[in-house]
Amino acid sequence: MKKRKILKRGIASLLAVVLAVGLLPVMPDNTLTVKAADGVTPAMTLGTGSIADPAVPASTNDAWTGSYVYFGTYNGNPVKYRVLDSETTVFGGATMLLDCDSILESRRAFDDSSDNNWELSDIRTYLNGEFLTNNFTTAEQNAIAESTKDAADGQDGDEKGYLAYTPLSGDKIFFLDAKEATNTSYGYSNTPEEVENRRKTGGGMCYWWLRSAYRDGNDNGAGCVGSEGDVFYDIVNNSPSGVSPALNINLSSVLFSSAIGTGKSDALSADSSPIGTTTGTEWKLTLRDEGKTIKVTDDRKGTKAAGGTITVPYTYADTATTDAEKVNQISVMITDQAYTEAGAKILYYGALQNIKDTDGNGSTVSDAAIGTGTFVLPDGLKGTLGTDYHVYILAEHVNKSNETDYAGTPAEITTISIENVDVDVDAPVAGASLDTSAAVPSYITDATVTWTADGSEVTDSALYNTVHTVNVTLTAAGGYAFTDAATAAVNTNAAGVTKNENGTLTVTYAFPATEKDRLISITTPASIRVANGTAYASMNLPKEINIQTEGGAAATAPVSWDTTTPASGSYDRKVLTEQTVTLNGVVTCPDSVDANGVTLATTITITIEAAGTTGGSTTAPSGGSTTAPSGGSTTAPAGGSTTAPSGGSTTAPADETDIPDQPEVPDSATESARHVLCLVSSSVMQVIGNLFLPHYFPLRLLVPRLHKIG
Repeated sequence: MKKRKILKRGIASLLAVVLAVGLLPVMPDNTLTVKAADGVTPAMTLGTGSIADPAVPASTNDAWTGSYVYFGTYNGNPVKYRVLDSETTVFGGATMLLDCDSILESRRAFDDSSDNNWELSDIRTYLNGEFLTNNFTTAEQNAIAESTKDAADGQDGDEKGYLAYTPLSGDKIFFLDAKEATNTSYGYSNTPEEVENRRKTGGGMCYWWLRSAYRDGNDNGAGCVGSEGDVFYDIVNNSPSGVSPALNINLSSVLFSSAIGTGKSDALSADSSPIGTTTGTEWKLTLRDEGKTIKVTDDRKGTKAAGGTITVPYTYADTATTDAEKVNQISVMITDQAYTEAGAKILYYGALQNIKDTDGNGSTVSDAAIGTGTFVLPDGLKGTLGTDYHVYILAEHVNKSNETDYAGTPAEITTISIENVDVDVDAPVAGASLDTSAAVPSYITDATVTWTADGSEVTDSALYNTVHTVNVTLTAAGGYAFTDAATAAVNTNAAGVTKNENGTLTVTYAFPATEKDRLISITTPASIRVANGTAYASMNLPKEINIQTEGGAAATAPVSWDTTTPASGSYDRKVLTEQTVTLNGVVTCPDSVDANGVTLATTITITIEAAGTTGGSTTAPSGGSTTAPSGGSTTAPAGGSTTAPSGGSTTAPADETDIPDQPEVPDSATESARHVLCLVSSSVMQVIGNLFLPHYFPLRLLVPRLHKIG
């Protein structure tokens, strides 16, 4: 131990001189390289795309700063590794270089026979034998690269002059070389002196071995890093130095990586959130396990049922023999492009739910190597399956949040059969515009809406008191197809379905009848005038009268008149003077109109002119209005009209029965004239008779006859 202290003091003095004359290189800026091209770090990424390289230390006081990966275990606990290079080819092939963040074992001899030759050392044998087997699963061991490095890399740092660079030749587990422990791109300061970024915790003295051999004739010395982060050497068979292993992982073995704390077993649902971003630096890997295979049966189709649930038939195989690696989850991964494409991103990730065995009974993934499961496409997923996004299932063993996971090659779902589809359309409202844009799921690219009523197409506004049928023709997005037995619902109601020859689906649904139009008011018909003696049946009373409604569904309504009990006045055909009578009427609302509380009663006033009046009668036209004809006379249409003859007399048609026929009564003026004429005639004839009777008897006999005629 005394020799070590002396060497350290000597090196410290020499370093002070070098610093004084400015011979040490200038350190680059402290930067942390993030590989995500857009500067955003996804919380789950294919490969190792989100794992950053370490920051170059600006000072010897800077702690090591970079990303960490949990990989393997020690004494049953996950082990945390520093990512020295997230993507390198220095060790043969494309790998990720990891260096343990702590010292796992203390006082482990480099070699019991005092040989500092790494290739022949006991520590190399131990690391690549017992240590590898006991602390890494089969899948992890397969993912660890056999590292080969014949010479120092150009970015490696300056080692102690007495520590020779030591090559690697197919090592899976190894120690860093002194030059690698001073490589600034690995996050270590390029100086052998005490630095914060090389310090590690664990072990008795916090010393950790390097693989570099002491080359100044001392074959029992090998490089190490002290508790203060300084580089020196220690005796190979009697030392406090411990094991802090390094290794390379083949990038091709990493299926994807996820930030610690990112859930992988949540169910995918309509409201699932896409994979977010992270500011964390700790990661776990999902390794590709070729012993796990899975396929989507039924020609790689999933079937979409009600509520958007997609049922996936699958079968998987697994060569794992321990529960620590066996398949325990069928995962669903959705990417923006084929996962094998450069730059592909994971959009959503979750676990298949509702696992059932071949008999349709509920089961577990472990017990159902052949079965079905379900998931729901998130609402945020847009576009075409197979083009804008890809859906895969994986046979996976998911561990705790900081332990490695294992999955087989993803199997793509190429087609989703649509078994049921939900359509939402605004119900028709009488008088309002019909809805022409149906709300449909994202996997429907077009929904053409038309409306019919009583077999005829209806456009613009809905009719009153009418059953409207909506017809929606659906076109599925690429990658989707309607099954021959597809069903549909409109506003959650079962609807009719027609599978068309071009693959589209027409959905029909008859909505309940719309509401009736509401009555606002009834227009009282104009009064009418008729000739004396006209019967009610011949007055041409209006059969319909005008009404007003909110929506204008009807302009007129039928009306019936009570001619038995007038509302006011009376009518007697024997009365020769002018008469006025008002009749009560009852309005009948059309089927499309709601009375709306309006009184369905009206009246009409009728004036019966005095006998002998000419040019004064009026006939009420259909609809309730009254029109006086030009010139003052009115002629009622054939079939019930009454015509006043010249001279003023009125003759009622023979078929009138509403008022009983009366004996014909001459008007007063005519009767008076006739009476006077008879008196005069009688007197004249009497005089003539007296004068001539004795002489002419026949003339006297004529007088009574004329009187009778008069």
